[in-house]
Amino acid sequence: MTAQLTPQLTLYYDHACAICRNEMQRLARWDSRGRLAFIDSSAPDFEAQQHGFTAAALDRELHGVSADGSVLRGLACIRRAYALTRFGWLWRITALPGLSRGFDAFYLWFARHRRAISSHLLIGRQQHEECTSACAAKLTGTRS
Repeated sequence: MTAQLTPQLTLYYDHACAICRNEMQRLARWDSRGRLAFIDSSAPDFEAQQHGFTAAALDRELHGVSADGSVLRGLACIRRAYALTRFGWLWRITALPGLSRGFDAFYLWFARHRRAISSHLLIGRQQHEECTSACAAKLTGTRS
């Protein structure tokens, strides 16, 4: 089966955040059908307004745009991204009634503190250098 030309979900993520970068690298590896696209919203030449967002909104939480143009934010975006891989089941618990509000609140707290958490966990440079070339190419929009 060949990869689709139009991704089902385009993710706008903070490549400067080690946790975010690692998560997008994982999704890129697991996206065997080419359903996801990745845009680094922290790139110096990235202009949020050209994509219909503000820089502050993209910095606040993960955003995604589906093929039909609908916008997903936060955990809803993460759930959809994982659902497009074979690991969607990992995030299903976060959508359960009675639990979803707590998970959503935790995500917003986490997103607000993600850079500090990344530096405390020492995730940065070492894991970034371990990214495979195929993963790096996918995250920058090029294909091998």
